[in-house]
Amino acid sequence: MKNGVLKFYLLAVCFVALICGAISLDRGLNEFVTWLAPELTLNSHVYNRHKSLESFHRPRPIAGIEHLQAFSVVGAAGLPRPLLEMSAINGADRHGGSEAKVLSDSEVDTLRIKSLNAAIDSNRRDALLNLIDYGIVFFIALCLLIIHWRIVAKVSGAEACTEK
Repeated sequence: MKNGVLKFYLLAVCFVALICGAISLDRGLNEFVTWLAPELTLNSHVYNRHKSLESFHRPRPIAGIEHLQAFSVVGAAGLPRPLLEMSAINGADRHGGSEAKVLSDSEVDTLRIKSLNAAIDSNRRDALLNLIDYGIVFFIALCLLIIHWRIVAKVSGAEACTEK
């Protein structure tokens, strides 16, 4: 009876370790693909925002900082232009300093490409960090599985010897 409870515990730990290892392997492979090709796994909102100059121009709400209107002046073709050089952002006098400077389409396109590259780099970095985390979980699950499976084999072998 004593060996039966011990064997049940050991096999339960092996089962849980196997499940944890399978899940971490699945998630780790997903993160590996993200690390290899971060453009493919980029968040849809971020990707769509950077797809074209027009979508990058589209106004976005800024929660909690209503006094920093990121978009207001209408440029060519009726598209709103981002006002990126604002006194509240660049450190100028906040109570009546310089006016916001309107950027040209080429300057905005350069900013769009830089922003897209930053988002891709961030996605790749996050994938690498998650890959390391899942690798650690997989290693721990593998160690638990091997240790407990060997103990199960010893208990089963000792049980077979005592029954003869």
